[in-house]
Amino acid sequence: MNAIQGRTIVETTVLHIATNPIGGILNIPFIIANANAADLKATFWIEKVLQPDNVSKFMQLQYTQTVVLNFDGIDWPHVSVATLLKM
Repeated sequence: MNAIQGRTIVETTVLHIATNPIGGILNIPFIIANANAADLKATFWIEKVLQPDNVSKFMQLQYTQTVVLNFDGIDWPHVSVATLLKM
């Protein structure tokens, strides 16, 4: 939330991806044996943000993703949230 506080977002494109109900994740054998990624869901926001001068703009990408990792039969959600700026 702090990444957009006080900012004016003038355009947003939203992308949702998921491995369920169809699709899947391919892993190398080492990963499968130790922390198999069983499921993935992610949302990406591609945004044009107005600079404080109210004229120029910059692009940013915000995302949240959840990968369910299986550790010896126990499903563990691994959540990542980030904001990336293109200046």
